[in-house]
Amino acid sequence: MRARTTLILLALAAAVGAYIWLVERFDQSTSEREMSAHLVLTVDQTKVDTITIKRANDSIVLVQRADGHWHLTAPLEDRADEGAVTSILKLASEFEITRKIPGEEIASGEVKVVDLGLDATNAIQVTFASGDTTLGTTMIGNPAPWDDTVYCRVLDDSEREDVYVAATGARPILTQPAEAFRDTYLTRYELSDIVGVSIQQGTATEIELQRADASPDAAWLLTKPLSTQADSDLINKMLGRLLNTRVETFLTDENDVKPGPGSDAVVVTLRTISGVTTVTLEPPSGTGSQLAVSRTSDRKGSFLVDDEVRKVFAARDETTPLWQELRSRLLGRINPAKLTTIIVRRRNQTDIPVWLYGQSWYMTRDSQFAETADKKSLLNFVEGLNSTVIIDFANDTGEDLEKFGLADPAYRIDFSSVQHRAKGSPTATSPENTTSLLIGQGDNGRIYSKYAHEPFVYQVGAPILQLLPHEPIKWKDRNLLNFNQSAVQGIIISRKEAPPVEFTYDTAAAEWTAKRSGENVTSLINKQALERLRGRLSVFYADDWCVDFTPLENLKSYTLEIRLIGKTYDGDETKAVTRVLRFVSTDPKAPDRRTEFYYGSLDGVSEPFRIRQETYEALYDPILRQESEEKNANPAK
Repeated sequence: MRARTTLILLALAAAVGAYIWLVERFDQSTSEREMSAHLVLTVDQTKVDTITIKRANDSIVLVQRADGHWHLTAPLEDRADEGAVTSILKLASEFEITRKIPGEEIASGEVKVVDLGLDATNAIQVTFASGDTTLGTTMIGNPAPWDDTVYCRVLDDSEREDVYVAATGARPILTQPAEAFRDTYLTRYELSDIVGVSIQQGTATEIELQRADASPDAAWLLTKPLSTQADSDLINKMLGRLLNTRVETFLTDENDVKPGPGSDAVVVTLRTISGVTTVTLEPPSGTGSQLAVSRTSDRKGSFLVDDEVRKVFAARDETTPLWQELRSRLLGRINPAKLTTIIVRRRNQTDIPVWLYGQSWYMTRDSQFAETADKKSLLNFVEGLNSTVIIDFANDTGEDLEKFGLADPAYRIDFSSVQHRAKGSPTATSPENTTSLLIGQGDNGRIYSKYAHEPFVYQVGAPILQLLPHEPIKWKDRNLLNFNQSAVQGIIISRKEAPPVEFTYDTAAAEWTAKRSGENVTSLINKQALERLRGRLSVFYADDWCVDFTPLENLKSYTLEIRLIGKTYDGDETKAVTRVLRFVSTDPKAPDRRTEFYYGSLDGVSEPFRIRQETYEALYDPILRQESEEKNANPAK
């Protein structure tokens, strides 16, 4: 190839590349062009901040302000209905063409625009703009004969002279009076926006509430007229009622003079991170009216709303102030996720300390060595306190604690978040990281409680005493056996007046074999029942610990013994281990009688425990088919 030809080809290639770079990179792709051909306008909705709706007798202007909300600025000023704006915005890029009437037919007069409602008198002109820049304008005419369609055309585009039939549900909105574009919600906030509330009714004591942040689980605090926990659920419901209140009627107020609240008015001040809005709710003025007159500091004019919303923030009872009703009726305020220490201090008795190290809880009893505590029991204790209901607010001054039994309380429970460095030696707590709950019995026999750092005294029910660990062993870990199920290699079951049955698991063959009195009874094995038993024994829990050793005497006449033969792993070394469980009924005179609970013991564990009847019967279930038939023929009494 000649050098000249090569140079010409290179020049052409460069020219094509330049054209693609300078021109086609700003052009639409094929798919975009195909989509555009089916739309009346292709305006980017995110760039629109002004919508003008021009009609024969008026013009409506909607503007999106810096706060991100849309506002009606003409012919009146107010917040705009966000739903209406969303529907109108769809005309900018979701207005789909279904049919066309060629521009030639319009120009020739064959089709008259007045018949289509696209003349200046009847058409509705919608213009989308970004600041002073017009992004697109469409004219909306009469409804077309096809469902949910209208006649329309594009203005100021010489290449779009056709009239279109396009699908939209916005026309009914566009024909509404200007007032219909006003936001019908009394306030524009979501519950998640509110971090503080003030409530004032006439001359009553002002109420102030606040929370640290607007997250769904942030607790409300009552900060005025006193500082204490508030009923977060109740406050959220009250706020939800206000925030969802809709305007029934917009009242005209040409001068927009906002009078001071009347003596029976309720004034609710909402504080958000970005500002403050005050809502005033006046009681109905007319006899039999159910509508309150409302005004808000961020809107002009007055509104009629359902009077029920005013009543939500008004005192329910002349003798009980509203702030008293807003106090939390739940005693507990302990966050289990942050809890690392519980110390139960009992008057004239040894303390019961439990602490979290790593993922496990530990405890000591009578200053003995540290042993594993039962996490479930601890969490049930905390949950029980947190859900304990306050019967009455007995005292708010912290005086006369003697008559409530709280000067020298029967119980003092410390909850701390201190971090522990070893499982055997808990780190000492300090007042800075500890919350102390006092519990005592008053002169009148009732049970009272208070937090050490607060003056408030609460009357609570006697069941709170049942939550407390009167015996330290109640918090000992109830997980007696913890094997990997595959590590259980043998089970020997001995029942009263029946020969022992020995089950052995062959790991290589993955099969069980069974012997009874030296006889091979493998063929009688109920494999499903045996696997269920292995699963129950692998991770075995006691239902409760016995507080004394008396049941050990009953257990000498045990009715069921299970020997579990398994493997444990100590580093690289595998060891065989045998654990022995024994059970008997809680009736000392009839060991084999069916009772609600059964005593149990485990070799190597000094304290006896209890299991429920259903647990015992599940362990007692026959594993051999012949035994099963005998059990069905002679069910236990």
